[in-house]
Amino acid sequence: MQKKTIILTFILFELTFCHISFIHFNFVKGLEQVSIKSEYPGITHYNMIQNVTYEITLNWTLTRLGPNPYAFYLKYSLFDNRIPGEYEFTPPIQVSSLEYHSIEGNGTEIITQTDEFGNHYCLFNRIINNLNSAPILINQKYVITLSEISFDNNIPMENIGIYNTSDIIYELYCQAEPLFEMNDPTLISLSNSLVEGLTNPIDKAKAIYDYISENIEYVGQAVERGALWAYQNKEGDCSEFSNLMITLLRIQGIPARKCTGMILSNATAAGVATPINNLGVGAEWDYYSNFTKNSPSSSAGILDSNTLLHAWLEYYVPNIGWIPCDPTWGSTGYNYFNNMDFIHLTSNIGAWFSVPSLSYNVSEYSVLPSPVYQANAVFEYETLIHIEVLEVNLIEDNTILPIIVGLIILITFLVIIYIFIKTGKSKKEKKVMYENDSLSYTY
Repeated sequence: MQKKTIILTFILFELTFCHISFIHFNFVKGLEQVSIKSEYPGITHYNMIQNVTYEITLNWTLTRLGPNPYAFYLKYSLFDNRIPGEYEFTPPIQVSSLEYHSIEGNGTEIITQTDEFGNHYCLFNRIINNLNSAPILINQKYVITLSEISFDNNIPMENIGIYNTSDIIYELYCQAEPLFEMNDPTLISLSNSLVEGLTNPIDKAKAIYDYISENIEYVGQAVERGALWAYQNKEGDCSEFSNLMITLLRIQGIPARKCTGMILSNATAAGVATPINNLGVGAEWDYYSNFTKNSPSSSAGILDSNTLLHAWLEYYVPNIGWIPCDPTWGSTGYNYFNNMDFIHLTSNIGAWFSVPSLSYNVSEYSVLPSPVYQANAVFEYETLIHIEVLEVNLIEDNTILPIIVGLIILITFLVIIYIFIKTGKSKKEKKVMYENDSLSYTY
């Protein structure tokens, strides 16, 4: 039996990742209103604007289709809490409760793992011997509150701490890595030119964010490209947008890390996101991601998915915390610098993750369960995700009210002018008639 294994993560991730950059919803563009301002040690100068609580149910099934025994290796991430204490210097952007989690058909003991970035995973493997063997089932239910977070853009230097280049943050998030080519002379020159004359790390980040949002064109990629490729070709999808900004920030000595996850939107088709038209309590929608490999060929496999996967980033400022940015969506005209909304659901942070049974790491880990399998395996898996809105705490969108009031005032003004003109015209006509009548008496 062939022992070579290949990974499905890239297939799932690249084909469905972040082809969604033109979604629009009621995001507070100017952030004129804020509801709560909270601070934790090492996390300051941010506002919690509004939030939405979701119930997320995930059901995953893997079924063997071929005649031979096949081995499967599973390592899948959890939708973790992204709160102070569990992720250092991270604001409470994602509060997650795993209400239910069951695994059936696992052939070995389930191992839980926390990696160096703080992500949590479940791992197990199984050999399916015959067609009558029970499938592998994973069932989860979460209750997750996502908050819209906004960090101040104008923070004085005296409020910003000093970077410690020997701490773990620098070790993990401010080094050259594949796809983050921070030692490349071309990227060093670009980064330095963008921040010339600036000393505040937030001002530097803004200059880099603006350049990428304004100069990189969104074009979906079949494989993930690095920062240098994105700059030279002036295009990419969310992975390339994020890779380039992370690299240019690291060149300036600003730690930066990638976030990957999914977008909670009532999308209508794979890669096409529609506005959230009904984000009220009880709103529901579904995602699916189905993969079928019905041939022993290592290249066989068909993916059918409408899941909206995405990548963005966070950069670190001492005494301020990890600040979120999404330069991909910033290119659509919405403000995602130092801002994050209530529909970005995080699954993983960091890059270059270990994978069971593989001798190499992967740059972006799969958001959904995705097995490593033998090259000749014949199987299928199905992922079903159900989203329901449980609670909504949003700022009312009053932008239409001034427009309505203005129209009423304008119409009233025009009516008054019309009446005034008609009245004046009527008086003039009466005067002419009287003068005409008077003249008629003189003949």
